[in-house]
Amino acid sequence: MVRAGLSALFLLLATSTANTVCAQTNLPSFSEVEEVVRRANNYWIANHALGNAGWANSTYYTGNQRAFRITGETAYLDRALDWANANQWLAEPESGGASAADSQLCGQTYVDLYRLDPQPIRIADIGSEIHALVNNPAADNDWWWIDAFYMAGSTFVKLGNEADDTDYFEQMLIMYDYMKTTRGLYDADEGLWYRDAGLDLSRTDQLPRRQGLLGSRQRLGGWGPNTHP
Repeated sequence: MVRAGLSALFLLLATSTANTVCAQTNLPSFSEVEEVVRRANNYWIANHALGNAGWANSTYYTGNQRAFRITGETAYLDRALDWANANQWLAEPESGGASAADSQLCGQTYVDLYRLDPQPIRIADIGSEIHALVNNPAADNDWWWIDAFYMAGSTFVKLGNEADDTDYFEQMLIMYDYMKTTRGLYDADEGLWYRDAGLDLSRTDQLPRRQGLLGSRQRLGGWGPNTHP
């Protein structure tokens, strides 16, 4: 599962920076970055099964969608459709149940595919799951770890756009503020996000753990920034 997450983050980072790097000197051109993206994604597709709709595989498919958008490679679109159909367009229940953020990441790809061909089944299940959280005070404190924002934040936004309903955005902001401010996951001094609020930062004996946590770029430099615009 870790490899799936890292591969997807590579695709996301590579494609999101491609336009920037081609405008700078001594850095790869867009076409060079695209070639690496194709090579990495082709290798993954050739060597891995479609997988379930859990968070790890869904992370990969968000990268696969980005690769499709920049390359226009229909094989990547076909891969996403095969995966979604194999999972019957359903959210994969994770440890926290179908309403947990980890179960909602698949919705990002489902909505992307719905926009290309608006068949109701494509967003019926994930739409129901997210709609149940909108205007639901019980959901306000669901996001207690930074990964949750990557898993579910964009799904809220995409479904809100499809429904033309700002309540989705307002609910997302409530959950985001709880995670960032109430839980205190964002460290403004360091400019980094904590994975969760499991440490008592006022205790000097936990300083080494705090420094180690701040140095964990897989989450703090990946999940959070990749969701923020």
